[in-house]
Amino acid sequence: MKNENFLLKMKEISNNNFKSIDYVIYKFILDNSNLVADFTLDNFCKACFVSKPSLIKFCQKIGLSGFSELKFLIKNNLNLKSVLNSELTVTKEFLNSNKFKNKYCDLSIFYTKEIVNNFNNQSLLTNELVEKIISKDVVYIFCANLAYYASKNFLQRIRFLNKNIILENDINLIESYVSGMSLNAVIIVISLSGMNPHILQIVNWIDSKNYTFALTGCIGQISSKVNNYFLIPQIENDLWDNYSLRSNFVVQFFDLLYVELFNFKK
Repeated sequence: MKNENFLLKMKEISNNNFKSIDYVIYKFILDNSNLVADFTLDNFCKACFVSKPSLIKFCQKIGLSGFSELKFLIKNNLNLKSVLNSELTVTKEFLNSNKFKNKYCDLSIFYTKEIVNNFNNQSLLTNELVEKIISKDVVYIFCANLAYYASKNFLQRIRFLNKNIILENDINLIESYVSGMSLNAVIIVISLSGMNPHILQIVNWIDSKNYTFALTGCIGQISSKVNNYFLIPQIENDLWDNYSLRSNFVVQFFDLLYVELFNFKK
């Protein structure tokens, strides 16, 4: 499991919009995966122009003890190196076009049913979120990349309900928002994998001061630090390592949430 979590966290960093040292380190590893094992800590830091504390912190964010463990995993896991150097990996079973399309349709239906079931079976949870959004002065949505674009339509529609809403993916601006945030605000955070280190950093900044709802890919540190959450199923991994169906889950969540808000306002 450590290898899988390590890989997911690495890819999460590579697929976000945050302009950070973490991405610089990831990109260097991606471009030099066959050479990482030969670097000393000093040489690695000099090669990608980062400090030792920044590299150690990066390793800890992706669940490793330090640079030595990072080198060990990359050197001794040939499959890991292969996946790191591929932009998209489709499960071998579904490389056939027709099989892929059938599986894709099945998963699309699964995700749609899952979000509808969440709203039907967890009405107390969704009602609480709706009431918080209605009663608070401002709604903040913090997320990255695919989740960010999946949230944009909701941003436009909720403004028609005369709600002040802010959607942000820049980690520096998010830190500024959180530091000056009033208690009369509600926050939605999104991590498609559930392991985005930046989203975890954000919920740590919030530190339970504001009502926070999460869409998260797993039960873990993010879900433990928010008031309520919906899990984003990770079954898409059975097909490929893309996040398109999971991002569409976010779109559908906001579609249903908007309808609940619209009806509440009547």
